[in-house]
Amino acid sequence: MSSTGLLGPTPSGLAVGRRRAGPVLRRLATSLSIVALLASCGTPPSPSATTSPSAAPSPSPASAGVTPLDACDPAGYVPCDQQAAVLSIPIVDTNLALTYSSQWAPGRQDRPNWNADSLGLGGWSISVLQRYDASDGVLLAGDGSWRFASAVSLAAGGTAVPSFDGSVAYVFDAAGHHVRTVDGRLGTTLLTLAYDSTGRLSSVDGSVAGQAAHLTV
Repeated sequence: MSSTGLLGPTPSGLAVGRRRAGPVLRRLATSLSIVALLASCGTPPSPSATTSPSAAPSPSPASAGVTPLDACDPAGYVPCDQQAAVLSIPIVDTNLALTYSSQWAPGRQDRPNWNADSLGLGGWSISVLQRYDASDGVLLAGDGSWRFASAVSLAAGGTAVPSFDGSVAYVFDAAGHHVRTVDGRLGTTLLTLAYDSTGRLSSVDGSVAGQAAHLTV
């Protein structure tokens, strides 16, 4: 039987209090152990200057989208598997064709420099007209194909890019316009292209595969 004095519980009352408090303390200790275990397993470490990984720089759209594996064999020995829509419409009595490739579409982030709008043909090109993307070293042919190629600086100004077999060379002026196609062995001019003051194509004159080619835009 418990009793209480002026200074607190009597020894018998203290023993009873300990017996009642024992289960409560054990449950409290168990709860604290569970909380500590969950905290050690589920809480991520706080970031610090020494452990936080630095963010890797994002590649430019052009370099991320154009790789050597995307290029086709220019000789045609290996089948090309490019997911692109290419249209070609012959231009009567010119031996030329109006061409379009979905890879030239405006707004493409993986090929930002391939847009053909600057030619003034509504995003289309001409089958014999070449364009050179100097930033990626890519030669864009008017027939919708493309390949990696290195340009050579000319003493007279501008650059020249040879065809894959060296049979012809494409000459570009300082503004990057394809102005001539020359024979790779003789150096004679096969085709001449002209542009207006805004860079839009104005004429094509010369020969293609031995056939006369002439176009005035």
